[in-house]
Amino acid sequence: MSQIWQADDVIIGGGAAGLSLASALLRRDGGKRKILVVEPRQSYVRDRTWCFWSDRPTAHDDVVTHRWRKWRVRADGMETVVASQRYEYCHVPADAYYRKLLGELDDAANAEVRLNSRVGEIRDLHDGAIMTTDRGHVVANRVFDSRPCSSGRTGVDRHIDLQQHFMGWHVKASDAAFDPEVVTLMDFKTRTDDQIQFFYVLPFSETEALVEATFISRSALPDDVYEAEIRSYLREVLGVDRYDVQWTESGRIPMTTRPHQTRPSRHVYAIGGAAGLVKPSTGYAFLAIQKFSEAFAARLAARPLPRPPRARPAILKALDRVFLAVIDRCPAIAPAIFAGLFRRVEPDALVRFLTDTPTPRDIVAVVRAMPTWLFLRQAIVSASIWLRP
Repeated sequence: MSQIWQADDVIIGGGAAGLSLASALLRRDGGKRKILVVEPRQSYVRDRTWCFWSDRPTAHDDVVTHRWRKWRVRADGMETVVASQRYEYCHVPADAYYRKLLGELDDAANAEVRLNSRVGEIRDLHDGAIMTTDRGHVVANRVFDSRPCSSGRTGVDRHIDLQQHFMGWHVKASDAAFDPEVVTLMDFKTRTDDQIQFFYVLPFSETEALVEATFISRSALPDDVYEAEIRSYLREVLGVDRYDVQWTESGRIPMTTRPHQTRPSRHVYAIGGAAGLVKPSTGYAFLAIQKFSEAFAARLAARPLPRPPRARPAILKALDRVFLAVIDRCPAIAPAIFAGLFRRVEPDALVRFLTDTPTPRDIVAVVRAMPTWLFLRQAIVSASIWLRP
């Protein structure tokens, strides 16, 4: 007979979204409710990097290790460097974030993180939900699921499904090679007809940086392709021949126009990327996850089963649909589009747009910086597809 555990709140997935919500729930109820985080990994290591723009204090400023006020984009032989007196580009290494939030959960009497455990079926009950795991059954009042949702495709598919896939090396060079004042957000490689490729560089000092080879396409690539691209970029563009690789990271971020099922059933909520918190046109999610967790925890403290907060404004979702459709159809022009945004839009306005907090004037400025007729034509096409019965 399998074992049965009970909890008030179960969070499936102990990544950025799961730990963020667990931390927010603890602060709201003072540890009165029993929280269980179910996580498949066996241990936590430095497996990724999170970055975000911010102009105000956040709950995780104590794990921000680097901040920049200048960033560059290179495309078609042109370089654009912009600066902001208001916004900082902030860097959070995963291991520091994990240590902080896991420490909070470990100190709480009613919280537990169960590693090396996978979740199967979830079924709604009259007053909660029951889920199967490879270590037994769990009964809970509420379930928060961060696992990606799978969408079946039937008939005419109206959606764009791209991926931003990458590999990064934290390198320590023998000689000074990096400008620690400027982040390279996008350094585009030669244009191609089937994918977008650029390099991303976070300079931690004159000799250390995270260098990532990033692609936007429909499918990921073998590891040796990313590795070869990073080696070539270090040698041919940055002039770095001697270096040590301190650690590596890799990932796949969905860039999709598919809708997200924010509440699969009465007692089950989606969180993180499954709730639509990843901005499809850029892949940024960290700050949106933190804001969502705080807002959701406040609602959950007031009502047992509230509506979840809205992930993103409808107008920004619509603009992302048009943008993704354009770069999916015409990937070769993507470098010029991205570079044009950074060159033509005032830096603070563009940052607000990229972080889903734009003013109406910011939206107008961004739209005017786009290739007008190309985007207008695609907007009409997209509207006709979405309105089709």
